Amino acid sequence: MSEAASDTSRKRLNIVALALALPFAGFATFLLHEGGHWAAGELLGHDMALGLNRAAPVDAEPGPTQAALLIMIAGGVGVTLVQGLIGLLILRWSAAIGYAVVFFAFFMRLMALGITVAVNPNDEAQIGLMLGVGPYIPHIVVVLALLGVTIVAARRAGAGWAANVLAYLVGSATITAIVYLDTVIGRIL
Repeated sequence: MSEAASDTSRKRLNIVALALALPFAGFATFLLHEGGHWAAGELLGHDMALGLNRAAPVDAEPGPTQAALLIMIAGGVGVTLVQGLIGLLILRWSAAIGYAVVFFAFFMRLMALGITVAVNPNDEAQIGLMLGVGPYIPHIVVVLALLGVTIVAARRAGAGWAANVLAYLVGSATITAIVYLDTVIGRIL
C-alpha cells in the first residue's frame, strides 16, 4: 500500500466508532472540566465538592476571595481548552476517539454559551463579569478557539456532514443524560 493510500485510510472516520466514542468523551469532558474547578479550589486550600456537572466549595464560610474564585472558575475552562488540543494528538491514533474528544470540548462550551444567554451566566460569563469585560467576550473567545480546533480535527479525521450531525445528536443526548444524572447522583467527591 502506498503512503498516500495509507494516509487516506487512516483519515477515514468510522461513523459507528464515533457513535460509540461520543458518550464516553462526553462523560470524560464533564468530569475533566468539573475536575479542573475542583482541583483549582483544592490547590487554593478550599474543601471542594465535585459532581458530574458542578464543583464548588463545601463551606460557604469563609468563602473564596474574588481572585480565588476567578482561578477556580478558570480551572475548568482551561482544562477544556487543553482537552481540545489533546484531542488533536489522539487523532493520530484514532480518528473517532480524537474527533469525539475535540468535538465534546467545543460542544460543551457552546452549550454553556447557550445557557448563559437563556438562563444564567456560565463559567466564561462569570469570568467576563469579574474582569469587567461583560459576559460574552470570554465565551466567544473560548468557543471560537475550540471551533477552530474542531474544524482542524474534522478535516484531519475526514468528518463530513453525517459525522457532525451524529455528533450533535449524540452530544445533545449525552449532555441531557449528564445533567439529569448529576441531580440523581449528587456529589462524587
